[in-house]
Amino acid sequence: MLSYRQIRHAPASVIAIGPGDASPLARAEPAKTVANGHAWRGVLIALIVLGHNRLFESHFYGVYRLLYNFHVEAFLIIPFLRRGDPGRRVDWLYPLKAYYRPFCVFVTAYAVLFAVSGVAEAPRSVGDAFARYGSALTFADSAALDRATGFEMFWFLPVFIILATIRPLLERATITWFIVALVGAAAVHASVGYIDASTAAMLPWGVPIVGYMLFPCLVAAALARSGWSNAIPLWATVIVFAAMTCLCLVDKLWINLSDFKLYDATHPAGLIVTDIVMVAASIVFLRGGAHLRWGWLDALGRHSLQIYLIHGIIGYALVRLAGQDHTLAATLPLLAISYTTTLLLSFLIARWLMRSPIGTWIFAAR
Repeated sequence: MLSYRQIRHAPASVIAIGPGDASPLARAEPAKTVANGHAWRGVLIALIVLGHNRLFESHFYGVYRLLYNFHVEAFLIIPFLRRGDPGRRVDWLYPLKAYYRPFCVFVTAYAVLFAVSGVAEAPRSVGDAFARYGSALTFADSAALDRATGFEMFWFLPVFIILATIRPLLERATITWFIVALVGAAAVHASVGYIDASTAAMLPWGVPIVGYMLFPCLVAAALARSGWSNAIPLWATVIVFAAMTCLCLVDKLWINLSDFKLYDATHPAGLIVTDIVMVAASIVFLRGGAHLRWGWLDALGRHSLQIYLIHGIIGYALVRLAGQDHTLAATLPLLAISYTTTLLLSFLIARWLMRSPIGTWIFAAR
C-alpha cells in the first residue's frame, strides 16, 4: 500500500489568478486583451496532473522525467515574457496578498488530513503536529512542507510570490542595471546546483529554486524587451523545443526543481540544454495557447491554481482505493482512468469552490 508521503511529487505550478496580474494595472484592461488567455495554463495544469500520476511514472518514466524539465518552469517563466507598462502603479504586496492566503488555507487542510491519517510519517502527537504546521507556514521550505502535510507541492507558491515581486523591478530597470542583474543571475544559476539537496530543502521560501529560476526568467524578460519572443516564428521555436527535448531524452538530461536535482557549472551541457528547453517551452505554450480555441482548456486554465491545490489529495485517494502499487502498474487503461478521473474531479471541485463564498474569500486578494 502506498504511504501518504509517496504521492507528494512536486508540481507544481500552477496559477489561476493570472501570473500577469501579479502587479495589477490601476485601470481595467479591455476584455479583448485577456481573451483566450488561459489555454496555455490549461495545457500545463493537465501535464502537471499527468506528471503526478504514479502509473504514468511507472509506464513512461523517460517522458515523465522530461515533463519536469519544463512544465513547472513554464509557469514561472511565462509572466516574464509579458511586457508590462513601466509607468503603471504597482502594489508590491499584491503577490503576497493574492497567493499566501490560498497557501495557508490548503497547507492547513492538508496538515489536518495528514495528522489524522495514521500513516507512519504522520505527526505522533498534537504538539508535534503544531510544531510541523507552524514551521511550514513560517519557513515555507520544501522539507517543512513535506513534514507537515505529506506533500511537497506547496513549495511552488512561495517561489512564485518572490519571483512575481521581483518582476516589476525588472520592468523599471535601465538596460545597464538589467544587464548587471542578468550577469549576476547567471552566476547564481550556475552555482545553486552545488548546494546539497537536503540542505536546499531546508532553506526558507524556496530561495535556492528562486536563485536557479531567476536567470531563465531574466532571459525571457530580455526576449520580451527586445521583441524577439514574438519576432521569432512560432514554428522555429517549436523545432528548437522538440530538438532540445529529444537531446534530453537521449542523453538523460533531467532536472527536478522540487527535489533540487539541478545542473551546475560542472555540467555546462546539461545546464544550457535544459535552460533552452524551459525558455523555448514557455514561448511555445504562451504563443501557441493563443491559437487554441478549445473552451475546456480555457476552463482548466481559469481554475488551474485550484486544480493544483486540490488534485494531490484526490490522486492519493484514488491510489488508496485502487490497491497496491504493483497491481496499479499492471494495466495502461487504469492509467487513463485514474488520470482523467483526477483531472475531472479536481476541476469540478475547483469550479464549485470558486462559485462559493468560501472560494471567493480564499482566492480574492486583500
